[in-house]
Amino acid sequence: MDKFNAHIDLKLYSQYTETVPIITVKFANKIVWHGSIDKTTTLSIDTDDLPAGNYWLSVRLENKDDSEQHRTGKEMMVGVESVLVQHYDYEFSVHSEYEPEYPEPWYTQQKLAGTVPLAVIHSNYIGWPGEWRMQIGLPVYRWIHTTSNQGWLI
Repeated sequence: MDKFNAHIDLKLYSQYTETVPIITVKFANKIVWHGSIDKTTTLSIDTDDLPAGNYWLSVRLENKDDSEQHRTGKEMMVGVESVLVQHYDYEFSVHSEYEPEYPEPWYTQQKLAGTVPLAVIHSNYIGWPGEWRMQIGLPVYRWIHTTSNQGWLI
């Protein structure tokens, strides 16, 4: 079985007042980076050799605390500025989704009212603990060709 890999440059930025955001980045359910984002940072990720298929690239905000926002009036967040795949920039991040872990009791109240919040599509703003993610297909050249609407690939 053939195996494929990819090179991904993930450019992130943050906003905070006191506590620096801490994130975990995964590709194919494997942690590829964990740490704080105190300024605009580009993470270069070389994936493992994997069988053909679709794999999730994800960013999880780990340490959001609402008490700091209430105290300072400013929100902690992490943003995805860009995702380059094989050094190719096609605004791939618009193919993403973000699934926050909404605060209680608000989330339970929404469920009881019959309104369950869904994942937010096309969002590069990570403002709650939760997971931002996008799928990347391997072999990557086919995925780039399809995602960027370049027509048929033989």
